[in-house]
Amino acid sequence: MRQYFILFFSLLSLIPATVLSQKKEEADIVAKIFVDKNKILLRWVPANKETFELGKKYGYTVDRIQLGELFTPKDTGSAFGIATKITTAPLLPMAENDKTWLSLMKKEPNTVLVYQALYKKNKGTDQDPKERTKAEEAAFGMVLLSCDLSLDLAKATGLYAEDTDISKNSFYCYRIWIKTKNGEKYKPCLISVSSDELTKLKTISDLKGKTGNKAVKLTWNVSENQSDYAAYYFERCTDSIHFERSNKVPYIHLTSQYNPDLKEGVYSDSLPLNNVYYFYRVRGISHFGIHGPPSNIIKCIGKSGFNTYPYIDSVTTIKNKTIDIHFHLPNYDLKKLAGFQVIRSGKIDGTYENLTPNLLPANTKVFTDKKPLMANYYKIIAVNNERDSSASHPALGQLADEEPPAVPTGLSGKIDSTGKVMLTWNKNTEKDLKGYRLYKMNTLKEEPVEITTKFITQTSYVDSITLSTLTEDIYYTINAVDNTFNNSQRATPVKLKKPDRIPPVAALIKGLSHTDTTIVFRWQNSTSRDVVKTELYRIQGKQKIKLREFCFPDTISYYCDFMIQNGQSYAYELVVIDDDNNKTSTITNPLLFETGVRPKIKTMKAVANLEAKVIELSWEYPEKELYSFILYKSKGDLPFVIYKTLKPGQFTFIDKDLSVSNIYRYKIKAVFNSGAESIISDVVEVKY
Repeated sequence: MRQYFILFFSLLSLIPATVLSQKKEEADIVAKIFVDKNKILLRWVPANKETFELGKKYGYTVDRIQLGELFTPKDTGSAFGIATKITTAPLLPMAENDKTWLSLMKKEPNTVLVYQALYKKNKGTDQDPKERTKAEEAAFGMVLLSCDLSLDLAKATGLYAEDTDISKNSFYCYRIWIKTKNGEKYKPCLISVSSDELTKLKTISDLKGKTGNKAVKLTWNVSENQSDYAAYYFERCTDSIHFERSNKVPYIHLTSQYNPDLKEGVYSDSLPLNNVYYFYRVRGISHFGIHGPPSNIIKCIGKSGFNTYPYIDSVTTIKNKTIDIHFHLPNYDLKKLAGFQVIRSGKIDGTYENLTPNLLPANTKVFTDKKPLMANYYKIIAVNNERDSSASHPALGQLADEEPPAVPTGLSGKIDSTGKVMLTWNKNTEKDLKGYRLYKMNTLKEEPVEITTKFITQTSYVDSITLSTLTEDIYYTINAVDNTFNNSQRATPVKLKKPDRIPPVAALIKGLSHTDTTIVFRWQNSTSRDVVKTELYRIQGKQKIKLREFCFPDTISYYCDFMIQNGQSYAYELVVIDDDNNKTSTITNPLLFETGVRPKIKTMKAVANLEAKVIELSWEYPEKELYSFILYKSKGDLPFVIYKTLKPGQFTFIDKDLSVSNIYRYKIKAVFNSGAESIISDVVEVKY
């Protein structure tokens, strides 16, 4: 029962990809079409057990209408009122006592399962309802799966139809539906197709094989042809021409909840003999029982393999120049052996290199490594006539190292302001290098003092020194050590300058003033010789913005700042920086930039409302710190007079003091808390 239940859900998970070709995913019947030269084949399945029971009870009706291109009707009732019938009567499963079932059972093994699902329901009253539901769902799944694998079973179950009355250059829409009698609800299937678009089954082109002892494992990408094929047959031969089927039962690719994205199909087959070439290919079986084109052909040969492995008897060093490896292969017929291969690595788990491009003869017992490393791990690999191989365990062979490594090169360093010393150098090329030793001294006349307590394996090191000394420089040197503790000569010492911790002389402020449009800042540059740049900042409240950077030998000593606003206070800072990044800062007192003039109001509007007998005034002004608005008014040719003083948050005014048949003019200005005033706005004129 569990096996059937898994197959049921596996098949349903494939329905959208392998059967559904229409866009109405909510349909209770899903279908697939195969367009041949003179006919159109239709296969369908119910998407759920309830629809399956309806189809079994009432049968399926198939009809069609002819359409214009790219048109699918939405109103199935009216569009199919004049439809052409494909089935003269509803397609029902063959009767329970139809003798055709007996012949099908002899031909198709799954016929018994389909027959039992259709006619032999479990009528026990003591069965648990959940178990009964699972059993019915499993039976439903087995019917669908069996019909996928056999077109004869699909016909016997009423899930197949053919349309042989088709025309060229035609576009058809088919409807597959169930004519119910008791008002049962379901959603029929609509599927459209062109009679000129012949169905072409994909060719499988990526079949691969891996052989073993009288066995082969075949793999291919199922996801690329899953919509075309329901199952697969494998074919084998020994001459690449006369293929015969290898699997009697079709291979079905199934997934589960644990591997829903499994894209690779895997089929294992047994080989009759080893050392004989066999040819394989695969063919897909469509949902219509049509076999797809043969795949690419692969060539396989079974191999018996090894039941033993080489054994290294001894590893001997000769005059500290060469190494002899003695070995043998026990319990193996040397006539089946193609030869030996010797591989070597400097580490037991490292990458091994091949020392024998050509195989050593099968009767070889010793191999001499004429150019060994200082430390060598050897493996002997036996290769038989079938090109299978078997490797020995690694064995160690060493030379006595009497040569020191090369003197390290490229030593350099830098000291930061905290006394941290960053040292780097080039990596030595010796394979048996153990590490490096570092030394330092205050003068070249001193004996170097080692600063490391263990070997350094990297090509960098961080040291720390005190900067509170009278010396301005410090010297470092290095040497290399190999695995046998041979020491190289020390490298030429490198001199490092200690950082300067005394800040430069500050710049001197000479003046800060403003015109109507700018602030002018003048200063005297620092007199320190190690100054590399001077940075100028503007300070407005808590905001600090960098304006310029003057790099040595730039001697500029003034700056005009145009990016300023009326009523704002500004201070300026000069930061002097020397070559050790020591800094000195000088900040001016804040200077208020005030001209007493603000921008005019540009958005004033005046509209006469004759019905209300008023003139409506409005304006916008985004400036802040407002004290009031002063509104001016003129009637006819009379001069402007101050008409109203308005609150700072008021941006509209209704004038009711009016006389008919007059021209009124208005203008306005803003007054700020600081006493500054905006320029009077342009005049707006309105007839009343």
